[in-house]
Amino acid sequence: MRKNKYLLLIVLCLWLLIPQSGWAVSNPYPKTQNGVDNYNVPTIPCTYVAWQQAYERMGVALPAWGNAVNWFQKARTTGYSVGNTPKANSIAVYSGGCCGHVAYVISVDEANERMYIIQGGTYHFTTDENGNDQITAANGTGISEGYYGYKIGEAYGGRYLTGFIYLDNIPQNNTVPSTPSSSSSNTTPNTKKSSNSYLKNLIIENVDFDFNKDVFTYEVKVPNDVEQIVIKGEADQEKATISGLDNYTLKVGDNYLTIKVTAEDGSASEYNINVIREEAIVEDETLSAKENIKDSKKESQNNKMIFLISFIGLIGIIIVSLGIVIILKKRNKSKEI
Repeated sequence: MRKNKYLLLIVLCLWLLIPQSGWAVSNPYPKTQNGVDNYNVPTIPCTYVAWQQAYERMGVALPAWGNAVNWFQKARTTGYSVGNTPKANSIAVYSGGCCGHVAYVISVDEANERMYIIQGGTYHFTTDENGNDQITAANGTGISEGYYGYKIGEAYGGRYLTGFIYLDNIPQNNTVPSTPSSSSSNTTPNTKKSSNSYLKNLIIENVDFDFNKDVFTYEVKVPNDVEQIVIKGEADQEKATISGLDNYTLKVGDNYLTIKVTAEDGSASEYNINVIREEAIVEDETLSAKENIKDSKKESQNNKMIFLISFIGLIGIIIVSLGIVIILKKRNKSKEI
């Protein structure tokens, strides 16, 4: 009987130590990686760090969503709350590079438009005494903390900020089972509306543009003579709707455009494009004027030199002539004597 009490006590202690979600959940992402973006430097992956921070700080065991670039869309389609506003205890998702990037937002400094994040997979770039590039894992492991900006669509460390996954209101059930209708004898199962809010393709006419439906932020440069562009696209799911496909007049510099795809179930994704129209290449009139002035000065100097030589030559002729006259006069005087 006493043994049973001890056994019951042990079971109770173990039950109290186990998280409320049930049994302890293990991080689905590997703790080490051999380096990404052609950097052959082992680090702790950003996905591992972000997942672990969410679990330790908020008690949220996120699904395994694959590469970081997929997290924002996967979170949206599985019922998580997402958006463009940074919040403490959220996950920032970035596109760009080979696999994108994720970071855990610890706090937000709205006054200075920045957020304090912890992230994995980060590097230090330095050069040795011979000028050779040296790449090492930040803090030796690739995990780093610090302040970064939080403007959607802007580049931070070679990545473009896509949005945020909020962890304060997670879905209780990510799937909605189909149930038969009981309104009539000819019942048909209710089909779940599609949450696919991807683009199948996106084209900017007459502009080289590489599109990937998993990447939501782009930067495209066009020459100054491109004053207008036409954006065309097609939804990945036929019942989704698209807004933002249109003709656009470009100003010189940044032109921020948004293509919004709304899925059949009402969820949406935004593809953000910054089309940069380059400055006009104008002939430097100042330089031309300087060249003209330089040529004029050179011509003036040449004219002065010619005048000076002519003047000297004239003086020489006069002197020689006077000398000849004086010599002739002296000779005439000597003959008269």
